[in-house]
Parts: sequence; C-alpha cells; structure tokens
Amino acid sequence: MRVKVHYRHISYSVELTQNITEWLEEQLPIGQYASQLHIDLFFSKSTPYSKPSLVVFECHLRARAPWLSSEIFVKDQNEDFWGLVTSCGAMLKRQIMRDLSQRRSSQRQSHRWQQPPTDYTAE
Repeated sequence: MRVKVHYRHISYSVELTQNITEWLEEQLPIGQYASQLHIDLFFSKSTPYSKPSLVVFECHLRARAPWLSSEIFVKDQNEDFWGLVTSCGAMLKRQIMRDLSQRRSSQRQSHRWQQPPTDYTAE
C-alpha cells in the first residue's frame, strides 16, 4: 500500500504521517492486493467565517488500484483531527468492500449466464 499524506496549514511530524499510514494498513483487510493500492490523503485546516474561534479539519482522500472498478474519492470534515482520520478510513473501507462485493456478485452472475443450457429433449 502506498500512502502519500499532504498537509495544508497544519504543522505535522514524521511520526504523525507514520501513525496515519500504519492505522490505514491495519484498517484495510485487502491482503495480497495491498501493494497495488495507492492512497493520497489531503488534510487541511480551515476557519469558518461564521465562527472564527472554531477550527475545522478537512480530509480529501483518493484511492486507486487496478482491481477497483473506479477511483474512490472520500471527503469529510471534523473538529477533531483523529476523528476525521477515523471517519475517512471507515468510509474508504466501506467503499472498497462494496466495490469488491459487487465485483464478486457480478462474476457469479456472469458465470451462471455462461453455462451451456441443459438439453431436456434428449433421453
């Protein structure tokens, strides 16, 4: 799994990036396909105009892999940074699992349709 973390208006350390990467690797049970997954995480900090004392963190996440049907995009906001990381990771996991289950069900359906018809007239 290749994870690139980008920060905007956030002070960070190498340990923070490593913790986020390790946490994502633990949360995504994709096994042998992990080496093909590319994740770009974009974190930014903004201050809403309505409440200048409030700080809101934003996360934009893009995931690409040859075994996914399309690129996955996740966007979320939260006042708590780790709450944001947790929710983005959960949404990514949900979308990957949904994509894999849809692919499995479509393979099962296509397999059933490709079976040769049984000839009931021959005795």
